[in-house]
Amino acid sequence: MKKIYPNRRGWLIPLFPLCFALGSQAQEKAPPALSPRMSRQITFIVHAPVLLPAFLQQRSYDSMKNFLGNWKNSDYPSRELIFGAEALLAVETGKFSSYWLPCDCLYYLSDYSRELKNIATQGSQFRYLLKLTQPYSYDATQNARTLLLFLQSWARSLLLRPDLDPSELFVCRTLAGDIPDPQAALAADSQSCPRIALVEKDLSAYNNSVLTSRRDGKRGTAAISLGWWSPTGHLKILGPHPSVGVQLGMRNKRNEYDLTWDLRFGYPTPHPYRYVRQDSVYTTSYYDGGYIGFEYTRYFIHRKYFDLGFTTAIGDDYFAVADGWSQQANAVPLPLHVNSFDWNNGIRLKYFFKRKGYIGLTAKYHLLAYSNPGGTNLSGNAYTLDLSFGSH
Repeated sequence: MKKIYPNRRGWLIPLFPLCFALGSQAQEKAPPALSPRMSRQITFIVHAPVLLPAFLQQRSYDSMKNFLGNWKNSDYPSRELIFGAEALLAVETGKFSSYWLPCDCLYYLSDYSRELKNIATQGSQFRYLLKLTQPYSYDATQNARTLLLFLQSWARSLLLRPDLDPSELFVCRTLAGDIPDPQAALAADSQSCPRIALVEKDLSAYNNSVLTSRRDGKRGTAAISLGWWSPTGHLKILGPHPSVGVQLGMRNKRNEYDLTWDLRFGYPTPHPYRYVRQDSVYTTSYYDGGYIGFEYTRYFIHRKYFDLGFTTAIGDDYFAVADGWSQQANAVPLPLHVNSFDWNNGIRLKYFFKRKGYIGLTAKYHLLAYSNPGGTNLSGNAYTLDLSFGSH
């Protein structure tokens, strides 16, 4: 077991502040004793390069099957190596047609192909580490290398058989190293391995069903947004402003209801404006504002990864004429905020890049009615464009 060594990075970190505090050098701790169970689990990959060739030479197929089954059920299985050996055993014994292919078989073949390519590439820093219970790991590089070469040789010998069906031929060619990218090869020609193509089709159908169920059911929504507010008419005196916002709500298949709060910033305004408080006229270039509203969206296009719909909302649009905490602002009579009813309409688009997560884009036109008696004319409306990141 000389290849078993403690991974000390985890426990050395707390020693650094201890060194500085005590002003003395920390002593390296002895590694904990290796548990008997961990020793037994590691023996699978240690013994596999020796036992599997011996079982094959002796035609002890039941012993090989039992060994691979126990290895698969261990705490640290190398699943791509196990799958390769099980598949070749099924071909060897003529039972591949009844061999149950795991749903991840194509990914196992891809992992195997990458590892086989690494050991054959000159200068490649191939390493095969098993992450055991902390603080241990096991360097199984030499074991894995030997086993990969054995599986490659076994697959090449099976390729000499004239009666292999397309699926057996695909698996053997991949394990022999003749197909460096099985995912790309299967995507280019699904008939090159009908059985794995069927597994992938069933897996895709299952994933689609899960995604569709989530997308069509009732779900809570949450998002953050980054946007831009651009006024029109006389309201242009306030200038355009960036915004950040949060959104919480719920939705079903085609309907969504959200509470939205956007904060706008960008002091000062491009031009000063006037407002009246207690019969006094004040001039300022201060601005921070926002919007709070209730929004409804109806999606008229609803696809697997894509939603597009109309959105409408009512809310309160506001901005402050002073910061509210400086000495100058304390001299300004209340209220410090100017408000307007906001009715807005637009288009909302969402693209789902994960089962829950999405990126969205919303474009709206806001009908506003800012009233500023005695001050600068603030009549006008506004456009907004928001990029959102959220989850259902």
